[in-house]
Amino acid sequence: RVRLAAGLGLGLLLVVVVAAAGIRLEIGTGVLRLIHRAAASLEVIVVLWLGWMAWRARATRPVLWRGSLVAIGLTAFLSMLGIAAGQNPPPAAAAANLLGGLALAAVFAWLLGRIDGGSRATRLALGSLVGVLLAVQLLLGARLAIGRSQISSG
Repeated sequence: RVRLAAGLGLGLLLVVVVAAAGIRLEIGTGVLRLIHRAAASLEVIVVLWLGWMAWRARATRPVLWRGSLVAIGLTAFLSMLGIAAGQNPPPAAAAANLLGGLALAAVFAWLLGRIDGGSRATRLALGSLVGVLLAVQLLLGARLAIGRSQISSG
């Protein structure tokens, strides 16, 4: 169940990041805002579920407990930031949201790698996934920066 929760958390976070990128690129913003909100809300439920399971196993699995506390803290931070910043966040809030989301993805990937010792194949797959996510994030960031510089200079 813990593996399922961490996997769901990572998958939902990917949906949130892709939807947020689409919103920033102004591609189907109405539908993407709905998808973003739904995935982020489900993410909160998954993090709470993970925290509940980790709390029950805190004596026997302290690493899981600590990881879930970090996930809960990051989720609370991202939730408050999203509410406070609104639909058109200033650049600092957008950057904090992006970095917080990447940190949360890293926590889920770390938990998946640590659950039940994590096989070499699992660690390799997670490392590859994180590398791909980072590359996509860099490309999206570059695309957004280029788009904004063209808007401000045009």
